[in-house]
Amino acid sequence: MQFGPYVEHIFGERVQEMYRSHNGWMTCSIHHSIPWPRKDVLIKYDNQDYFLRGIAEREDFSSPCISVYISAEQTIHELKEKLYKFTSILGWFQNGYVDITGFSQSGGYPILSENGRAMFIPTVIGGDATFNCNYMPVLANGNEQIALAFYREGLKLQHIHEGYAFLSFFKVLESQLRSPERVEWINASLNELEDRSLRRYEELIEEGIEDVGRHIYNSGRCAIAHASLNGEYINPDIPEDKERISKDLVLIHFLAKKFIKQKLQIADSLDVYKYRNNLFPLEQYIDSYYLNLLKEGGRIEISFFNLELDISLSHWPHGVIPELAVMKLKLFSMSNGKIIIHVWDEENTLRIRFDLDFTEGKIYASLEIGTIPNENQLTLLKYQRILLSNGTIEIIFPCGNLLTCESFMPVNIHPDALMEVDRLINQLEESLCLI
Repeated sequence: MQFGPYVEHIFGERVQEMYRSHNGWMTCSIHHSIPWPRKDVLIKYDNQDYFLRGIAEREDFSSPCISVYISAEQTIHELKEKLYKFTSILGWFQNGYVDITGFSQSGGYPILSENGRAMFIPTVIGGDATFNCNYMPVLANGNEQIALAFYREGLKLQHIHEGYAFLSFFKVLESQLRSPERVEWINASLNELEDRSLRRYEELIEEGIEDVGRHIYNSGRCAIAHASLNGEYINPDIPEDKERISKDLVLIHFLAKKFIKQKLQIADSLDVYKYRNNLFPLEQYIDSYYLNLLKEGGRIEISFFNLELDISLSHWPHGVIPELAVMKLKLFSMSNGKIIIHVWDEENTLRIRFDLDFTEGKIYASLEIGTIPNENQLTLLKYQRILLSNGTIEIIFPCGNLLTCESFMPVNIHPDALMEVDRLINQLEESLCLI
């Protein structure tokens, strides 16, 4: 599975400063089915800066747009091509589509463009700094890119014209497989159908269709794409024809998505959560013999294992937490495939716990923290607040590599816990004359 790099995200006033520091902009208006950022965010992806214009950045809700610099190094054609490719992978990664409806150019400030009536009421992702494209794949292969382009078209067209949507989804396969291989691949993949696509497959079998792959090709792809005097084609005036394509659309949609994931190995955000090994940056510090034991869930005596590193703690995307910038990572305990580490400050006055599961490749931040009485209480309260508000904690090594913790999911915690932490923070800041 292809996972991309850690992507730099910039929110807030820094984005506004970057608008003012450049002359010459191209902005594309879009339709989308993914949750869109509330506030403007700059995403530095594949050596290009993309400014996603937040729907709620200005006083009145605005249409979603994406802006890029115009520079002497890239032609207008090249910029447009980059934007099309970026929207294809962005939509795929966020499990929807992002479709460009038009372009505009401006001088000193990137203007916003109206995008016309969209298929969906624009949805906004919660929080002003939560839109996340980390590990979104970078596609160097032209075949992969064209498959995503056809898939994007299919997603949008299914709400406009089901026949053309069917054709776009089939083009995902057609652009990657030779003619004899397409039906063979479809038939070999039918045993993995799920939910609506599986029910449609069972309906076709009950109707006496033995070769479903051939049915999808002849009665779907060819019947939509062609019209000949004596051949099979879709008649727009015949209800049965339109109904059949509508029912079969779930089959080819499922198969197109399966091909992109399994054959082209292009991950989306759910795959990143499920399959990416978030502990990979730590593996270089562990002997390969012990590492393999951990991944297999084996037990290792702690006396045989040494792990002590200088690290910093960061709150994504805000950067290193100043009070936790100089810390020491120490091994605390080990069990079957799992490690508990403690992170200490230089004076050993505060401790923060993390749980590492090498069988899953995951790291979990914990509310289990400690401090010497009256020392660092404010720092730890602020850290607790980050966790309780589902903030993302990162452990950063001196080389720049980092471990990204899973979002903290409060269990058996009173709903008012976050309010109580805020109250304690305010109380302590007042006592320290910080506010």
